[in-house]
Amino acid sequence: MKIFLRQIICTALCALMIFSLISCSLFKGDALEIGSVSMSEEVYAYYMSCYRPYWIYTFGEDDTEEFWSSSSGGVTVAEYLQDVSLTAIKTKLVAEYLFEENRLTLSDAKKQEIDSIISGLLLGIGGEEEFKKDELMQKLGLTVDDMREIFLKDAKAEAVQDYFYGESGKEVVNASDRDAYYNENYYRYKQVYIMDVDFVYDENGKIKFDKDGYAVTEELTDERWEEKFTHAQSLLERAEGGEDFDALIVENTEELSYDKYPYGHYFNKLTTNSDNYFSDISDTVADMKTDEVRLIKSNYGLHLIKKLALDEKGYEHTENKDDFKNFGELVEEEKFKKKLMSYFDKIEVDEDIIAKYPINEVIYSESWTYMF
Repeated sequence: MKIFLRQIICTALCALMIFSLISCSLFKGDALEIGSVSMSEEVYAYYMSCYRPYWIYTFGEDDTEEFWSSSSGGVTVAEYLQDVSLTAIKTKLVAEYLFEENRLTLSDAKKQEIDSIISGLLLGIGGEEEFKKDELMQKLGLTVDDMREIFLKDAKAEAVQDYFYGESGKEVVNASDRDAYYNENYYRYKQVYIMDVDFVYDENGKIKFDKDGYAVTEELTDERWEEKFTHAQSLLERAEGGEDFDALIVENTEELSYDKYPYGHYFNKLTTNSDNYFSDISDTVADMKTDEVRLIKSNYGLHLIKKLALDEKGYEHTENKDDFKNFGELVEEEKFKKKLMSYFDKIEVDEDIIAKYPINEVIYSESWTYMF
């Protein structure tokens, strides 16, 4: 499945608090509609029931009132993720609409692939009888055939994306699209890295490496840490005083591979993971002005960071290929997302149905929920 269909969040944190999911006997109609294509209340409720555990898993949080009610800028997590989830669901509807409008079809092989996936999922939970016993499916009144249709919707979305952006697509990604995506979503920086450990050196004064090729390190004493911290502060003063930052890197960084990245490091604000090594750095760089220098502490040590202006077509630097993994696909996904969202004003929304399924209250099932 395409990245966009798996990771619709990209700009995560953006409502309703009325009722929890209730008996399927009250389902009355369609939640969303565009042209001749509609999404039933049952299917909408199912998608929301998938997104609830998806967000919990994505953010590594517990499903608690504290999480859902926490806020930023006056918007609660529940309100924001309700909006993000609804946006994702609307894109599914529009994709199906474009599938029908362009008279596209799914191959028999694709349909058989979906049947195999359904069979595998059923096998994993103990068969169709267990599926029927699932509380979520009982509440929603969904059958295995309904689930197959849900999988088909995603297949149709993939087909639409290929129709527009595949090798012979009608709107293939071009240089202008790549430049726009790069300029809108990437940041660039250089750093002097001071580790929270020390390298171990051999008798020749060279860093020792273990059998797996990793540098051998040792823990710091309190005195040694204070020494490193004081040194990092002095480097900050020198950088702010106008000393050449590249020279400071060469003389002081403990990042062994720094010389492999003459242009510095790049990151995509839409794909940066909040719990990885770069999260402290990326959050800081995003908040900085071009050419500003800051000293921060992370779980890995000290980082003297200088934010740099984006250079032209930085995504073409072969030295930074790791910073631009899946770049072409990401550009395509963004272009597809914008195309789908351009149809949102044509969607008819039943607000009463939407209000029945707030993301923080909708029922869900860990045993079957289809994680996108």
